[in-house]
Amino acid sequence: MFFEKFWEITGLAAVDAVNPCTLAVQTMLLAALTVTKGRRGALLGGIFFTATVYVMYFLYGLGILTALNLLGIGEIIHLILKVLLVIMIIMEFSAIVSYKPGFRSLEMPMKLRPIAKKVLHSVENPLMAIPVAVLCSVLLLPCSSGPYFTGTMLIYQFKNPLEGYLALAYYNIIFVLPMIAITLLVSYGMSPEKVMKWREKNIKKLHLIAGLLLLGVLIMVWNNNPTIALNVSNETNNESNVSITVIKNITTQPQQQESKSFVYLIYSTICPHCHHLIEYLDSINTSVEIVKLTNPGELVDFLKTHNIKWDGGVPLLVAQLENGTVIAIEGYPAASQDKNGYFLGKDFEEKLCKRSGGKAIYSGSTYLYCILPGNITMGNKYSVEMLISACEKYGCKKIL
Repeated sequence: MFFEKFWEITGLAAVDAVNPCTLAVQTMLLAALTVTKGRRGALLGGIFFTATVYVMYFLYGLGILTALNLLGIGEIIHLILKVLLVIMIIMEFSAIVSYKPGFRSLEMPMKLRPIAKKVLHSVENPLMAIPVAVLCSVLLLPCSSGPYFTGTMLIYQFKNPLEGYLALAYYNIIFVLPMIAITLLVSYGMSPEKVMKWREKNIKKLHLIAGLLLLGVLIMVWNNNPTIALNVSNETNNESNVSITVIKNITTQPQQQESKSFVYLIYSTICPHCHHLIEYLDSINTSVEIVKLTNPGELVDFLKTHNIKWDGGVPLLVAQLENGTVIAIEGYPAASQDKNGYFLGKDFEEKLCKRSGGKAIYSGSTYLYCILPGNITMGNKYSVEMLISACEKYGCKKIL
């Protein structure tokens, strides 16, 4: 997932990185340290400042991701992403035509600038850059909130938590690159005044670059909608697009009473979607044994062997019927998203299915779940019930 979203994340981080606000704050700090401690002091102060800002922004990102999990806005995220990107693009291109410092474009508000300037010019010791960086990170947040919040919402869609953390770390590395560059330039000869003059001279160009980057991100986001996957393959006839969404279409004999069925659940301990699915599985009365795994191990090769493309997202339910058919269901609503077993409610999920060009599965006139193009099925209570029922009736083999 990280590599699929690599360019979107890079683009948003680059917009944050070229933000004129960042250049101004860093330059004011280095100017103060150059006067009081010389260029060596400026180098140390710049390193401390950059490292502290990196840590602070990483923590901001974790906080935003946690808040998004609690809100449980799921698929709505993609729509919000598009809206925010359009707003930021308008702001950036507007700044090119008639530049005004402050909220008119993605910069630090004018009311906060005197505070930041006073704090930064008070730095006389390189170690003081650390607490100053903590305070300035708070002042910088309005300056960076648009791209950063948009970036974290993009990362929130990652189903693998580890990939999300790596993407957040990568984003913040891109964000602090200009800080590192300015620190080195000032420490090895360039005056802070020249940096400030360059910033003022090229400020409209910086906004043009930011606007173009955001436009590119918008195009990529628009063409890549998030999905929750179910891939099905049949080992017997080697067909990779066999749907078993309707139980009566499974041509095999019911299992014997004494046989045991196995369903494998791959999950993460920090995934709210996983915990809610586990609560549901623990609450139902079934003879099927749920094998819970935090490390997929050999299942990865098993899925590849049966032509099931898994992107590493969790939760993932895997089962193989006695006739060789393999079922894999990925995704499940978090507790805050669960509305009567559906993702944000039956009507919302059914409409989402139609908008996505999917095939809605009904029981009579009641919507159950959705098969998206390519046999990708949205994981909800009813698709999980389908899997469990198939294993109870026809038997599911032990895979590991």
